Amino acid sequence: MKTVVFLTGNQMKLDEARSNLLEVNIVNDKVDLVEIQSTDVKEVLRAKLSSAQAHVSAKYGPDAWTMVEDQGLFFENMNGTFPGALIKFYFRSLGTGGLVRFNGGSRAIAVSAIGLAIGKQRFIRVGTLGCTVASTLPEGARDSKSYDPVIFPDLPPDHPNAGSSFATLLVNVKYQITHASKAYQKIRKVLLSA
Repeated sequence: MKTVVFLTGNQMKLDEARSNLLEVNIVNDKVDLVEIQSTDVKEVLRAKLSSAQAHVSAKYGPDAWTMVEDQGLFFENMNGTFPGALIKFYFRSLGTGGLVRFNGGSRAIAVSAIGLAIGKQRFIRVGTLGCTVASTLPEGARDSKSYDPVIFPDLPPDHPNAGSSFATLLVNVKYQITHASKAYQKIRKVLLSA
């Protein structure tokens, strides 16, 4: 079984990676990497991957495989260009109530980029998912530490979870349909062929 060091302090991201990469041994290193400030998810990821690879090489050796992930959310009512990779800061400032107040009813594109470094080779794979921001704040969502209660992924009308927010999906269902799962399936192909 191949081993990759995944740098994240986010347990949900780690769980999602493990559920999508069952054939890979994922070692978690909870290092808080410095992130450049940009709305471009791939630009942030490339910088993060460089610093992660330096850390992993120093700690685990130069042959250790390195993986990082970054996400963004692009709102149509903000010209489809914002907040992008700055969603974490945007959400921390506004919370779910502010998100609904400023972006409620807006279409959005959720983007996840996975970066993998194997020696000098670097691979970046991206997954996207259309979604909609709730028009009104769902009951109990005001104090959420995540925007999942107010984001409704685009699912086919006949899907059993159509019309559900990310927060109301069972974890095993969520990890099969997210933008991150789409990126993980692409990076999985790279991992299995390396």
